[in-house]
Amino acid sequence: MSDKSSYREFCASEQTIPLFHRDWWLDAVCDGNWDAVMYEKGGQTLGCMPYNIKKKFGYTLIRMPELTKYLGPWMRPSESISYRDKRNYCSEIMSELIEGLPPFDYFNQNFSPGITDWLPLYWRDFQQTTRYTYVIDRPIGELESLNDVSRSVRRDLKSSQGTIEVEDSDDIRSFYELNSMVFQRQGMKPPYSYELVERLDAACRERQCRRIFIAQDKDGNMDGKIYVVWDDKNVYGLMAATNPEVKTSGALKRLFWEAVLFAGRNGKRFDFQGSMMKPVEHVFGGFGAVQVPFFKINKINSWPLRIIDLAVESPGSSRLRELFQGMI
Repeated sequence: MSDKSSYREFCASEQTIPLFHRDWWLDAVCDGNWDAVMYEKGGQTLGCMPYNIKKKFGYTLIRMPELTKYLGPWMRPSESISYRDKRNYCSEIMSELIEGLPPFDYFNQNFSPGITDWLPLYWRDFQQTTRYTYVIDRPIGELESLNDVSRSVRRDLKSSQGTIEVEDSDDIRSFYELNSMVFQRQGMKPPYSYELVERLDAACRERQCRRIFIAQDKDGNMDGKIYVVWDDKNVYGLMAATNPEVKTSGALKRLFWEAVLFAGRNGKRFDFQGSMMKPVEHVFGGFGAVQVPFFKINKINSWPLRIIDLAVESPGSSRLRELFQGMI
């Protein structure tokens, strides 16, 4: 059954809950519009699944919150020895969590990469699309050697050493303004508001799990910025931006590399929060990152929303995407 208060208590006691599943993160990105399903057995919580839920035009929508890469089920690691027992264990938990969701018209979540079996959802008529992120998980000594870095990335990193300085910043307003330019250059509105970014930044800053890297040239011109967050296992590249008025080469690559080194020094993986776009994949792969699959899970129970979904995903549908933004 859904129980936000119980989930809050569980997050306070269970250290392995991932960053994007944390109750305080959901408070910031969902503005209160979230809940969670808990599955308990034998007096122990075996699984939980938070979700962002909204009502719009009479429809109940369960969607990914802005600035949140993964959600889906969290499952307590199994102590079973056999592969079959582990599969049955995970299938039982996932089935119970899905059954505990409220009635919905639209469901869309990106599951964490650790979820590798979605059969219980397939049996309930959910659909799955495989997507990819890019991850670096190596000791700091191996990272500093640059052995796994492509020639082009290595060249840009070396050339930036004498021309770009990387520092920290706490100015979230100027970060958002530069980040917004990324979308404005494409004729798009930023997908998240400053109020949301400010709220999330305050929550992360309070828990000391965020850092803003900025790159400047010798004249003090702002070349780019990157915003990273982390939990006990991963550092995530959440947002990034370059200054369109500054032509200094390699600023963004240098910023990402500093973030990768920061993760390595703290014994964590770096997750680029990867894109499916070919040029982006080429850059992330150049850092020596490994391609890691994750599942996008969706289900539409409403026929009108199915028609809208088909229309929005069709070629040349940018106007429809804008019209139905925030709905599907």
